Amino acid sequence: MKKKPFWRRVNRGFVVSMALLAVVAVYVLVTQLMLLPDKNAVRSLADDVCALAENVSMLSEEEIASLQDPAALEAKKAEIREQLKPLFVEGSDYLEEAAEYFYSLLTMQTTGMQQVDTRGEVVRNDSSCQLEEDTASVSIDRQYKGSHGKFWDYKTEAAEEGDADESLGVSIVFKKAGGTWKIYRIGNLYMNAYTGMGYHVVY
Repeated sequence: MKKKPFWRRVNRGFVVSMALLAVVAVYVLVTQLMLLPDKNAVRSLADDVCALAENVSMLSEEEIASLQDPAALEAKKAEIREQLKPLFVEGSDYLEEAAEYFYSLLTMQTTGMQQVDTRGEVVRNDSSCQLEEDTASVSIDRQYKGSHGKFWDYKTEAAEEGDADESLGVSIVFKKAGGTWKIYRIGNLYMNAYTGMGYHVVY
């Protein structure tokens, strides 16, 4: 008895399903590749915000001393605002709000509650990115292990020298204007310091 060709022996419904699945897989892959430049652009902006937060939260003793003057502290805040401005959508109502996040990083140091001398290496750097037409959102959760400096102890009500594991979290909403991605709003920005004694500081 003559054997039927392979295409007659297989379930045609199965073949059609596999073909459709392959088409969908190719479509998803192509779509993701098309979105890659946009995702890279907003993630790069988010990294710039994280880098600024890392710098602002780790001032030298000389910088902290110079900011004891209220006028100098306000000038530093204005300087940070100018650094953020090119990253934001022109005329954004949330630029000042973003500057306040960084201002709180400054005041934690100028009030003597915390001073980071050396920051430990990044041991976790999780991020998520969502894109929808001309809007995007990025969230970053970063952890550093082995930072050294002075950290506030709520038991002694003083900053004590020691080591801590820090974490940084930020969530940002972006808008695309004129073909360029810009920050619309920094929805949240925080840095935590967890010490070996179990207490922590949030700022």
